[in-house]
Amino acid sequence: PVYADSSIIYRASFNGHNAFYRLKDKQTSRILEGRYGLRFPYYQADSGQLFFSFYTADGYKPARIGYDSLRNQPVEYTHFGLADSMKRQEKWQFSFTADSIYPVRKYNKFTHLANIHSWAPIYIDLYDPDVNIGAVVYSQNKLSTLSFSAGYILESGYDHGAWMFNATYSGLWPVIALNLKCGRENGYTVTGANEKSSGVTENLYIYNRSYRSSADITAQLPFNISKRQYIRSISPYVRYKLEALHAQKVRDSYSYMKKDSVIYLIPVDIHNYDFHQSSRFYQIMEYGIRFSNQTRMTVQEINPRWGQIVSAGFTQCLNQGIDLGNQWWCDGRLYFPGLAANHSISVYGGFQTMSGQTRNYGNKILYPRGIGLHGYEISSIRSSYCMPLLFPDLHIGRLIYFKNVCCNLFYDYGTSRDKIQTRHYNSYGMEMTADTHVFRLTYPIHLGFRTGYETKKKSMFADFIFSIGLSI
Repeated sequence: PVYADSSIIYRASFNGHNAFYRLKDKQTSRILEGRYGLRFPYYQADSGQLFFSFYTADGYKPARIGYDSLRNQPVEYTHFGLADSMKRQEKWQFSFTADSIYPVRKYNKFTHLANIHSWAPIYIDLYDPDVNIGAVVYSQNKLSTLSFSAGYILESGYDHGAWMFNATYSGLWPVIALNLKCGRENGYTVTGANEKSSGVTENLYIYNRSYRSSADITAQLPFNISKRQYIRSISPYVRYKLEALHAQKVRDSYSYMKKDSVIYLIPVDIHNYDFHQSSRFYQIMEYGIRFSNQTRMTVQEINPRWGQIVSAGFTQCLNQGIDLGNQWWCDGRLYFPGLAANHSISVYGGFQTMSGQTRNYGNKILYPRGIGLHGYEISSIRSSYCMPLLFPDLHIGRLIYFKNVCCNLFYDYGTSRDKIQTRHYNSYGMEMTADTHVFRLTYPIHLGFRTGYETKKKSMFADFIFSIGLSI
């Protein structure tokens, strides 16, 4: 609805299709209608013009009309042409009678907080563009104030997956979120070790297997600043986290030497050394902000025509006597129109670094596709060109309906820096995906496969792509 000259203009379908109505002096009248319906009214007070969109066989078209040209017409509340014609055709009669009496009783918010409604082989995070494969149950209460998910997921940063529980309560402002997670994390680091026979301490380059467990609570202040054709939001947050690195076990170890700018790794027997790696428990404070701005999308568009998503944050340790240093990161994603209609170019860039040249914190940015980064300072660039190939409008019985088939060409680059050296990675390849509806469900399912080539190891890789749209 829009406010115009002491009246409210709004869209409704009292007569079976979308038309504009005006509420003034407690009186409602029909002021404008089109053959196939009208939408999106906008009143410009300076010019006295009402701007809107009318529907055609080629989609929505813009239009305008002077406010003084609008004429009040009576409102027909009972006429519904399509339904009335079907009623006459089928000779169907129906009279409404109440067959049930429902008692009125007090609604207890506490006893209705949990409402498990579904499970899925994926985990969807509203603030993360990637979707993680796993087995997750979902719950959302009827007031939509509390939602939670729990299960096991294969997440970037955990080599063998992680158990997780995530809950968000939006009945208050700020929004409060709780997140529990535990999973295996492998990585390389440099540590001191005592040689058993001589007792000499040496610095060795080791491959460590450990488990990372965390529990955090987040207070977020979401602001919706959308306007006209742009969807905008900004969300600062503060997070308190308890994290533990435990069950550490050395799998491989190397002594190293540098000669003529070349680093040589020499395997050593881990049974000849004593490694002093105790479990580490620490408290973390994290501060961050996320900004999103994108154009509203049409049905045919794969990505926003124009869009920007930027986030940044800082992490520090609160433990006295334990110096874990700090971590800061920033990343962003940009969307641009492609060379043809509905084509899209997207570029992602991310950087994170940890002080002390030690990887003490979890990952905050996306890896290049087909590559894992394990250094204390990492960066990545992901570029994509996405284009629709077909709009088949094809169904296979009631099993599946295909809306479109898309091809995405990508090239990614990443760096990983540790105490030994800086490594550079490249990967490129192709994704083939389709937007579908399975079993006539309302929500779209995005599925496909990714295949590519990683230049560092000179090897191919392949991944399965699966996600569910969050809007109808």
